[in-house]
Amino acid sequence: KIVEATGIGRPHLYTGIHKALRKYMSEVLTSVGQLDATDDLQCREVMADVQQLLDVLHGHVETENTMVHPAIEARYPGTLAGITAEHAGHEVAIEQLRHYTRTLLTLSGKERGAFALFLYRELSSFVAENLEHMLREETQNQHLLWAAYSDAELLAIEQAIHASLPPEKMAALLPWIVSAISVEERLEMYQGMRQTAPPVAFD
Repeated sequence: KIVEATGIGRPHLYTGIHKALRKYMSEVLTSVGQLDATDDLQCREVMADVQQLLDVLHGHVETENTMVHPAIEARYPGTLAGITAEHAGHEVAIEQLRHYTRTLLTLSGKERGAFALFLYRELSSFVAENLEHMLREETQNQHLLWAAYSDAELLAIEQAIHASLPPEKMAALLPWIVSAISVEERLEMYQGMRQTAPPVAFD
């Protein structure tokens, strides 16, 4: 039962990136909560961090929509209606949060302080929903993938995902992934990279 539930020895398409996103979202959310609304420089820096996080999350949704969902739907048509609707909701929320970060920088005084708290709560709600969403993907979606595809096929999907990411996006994601995953997962990742990445890029 443990093997079936955890997928021991099988490729995990979601684990590494989701660990990274959990860490990333948590750190940015904390930064917004600690924001000194009277400090213009800090406000610009933290709002830029929020925007960068939103860019990463938007890219992540696109990757899953185009690289992972079709593989599941090919074997289990219609099973991702709920997850797909959640992704659409995430895109709307991302654009709303972008608007809020821009709005905060136009305010000053007590209005900025009050709006910073509002933004913190809105981002907190968004993060909370994403945490639940990612757990569903790591359990429901991942189990569908294990049932439908061989390890070689899953690794091919994973490699296609990596190949689809521009080098600058991969470079931005790697520090978050490396710092969020376990030692065992990090070793496995580096061993795989050594086999496929150019030596200069691997170094």
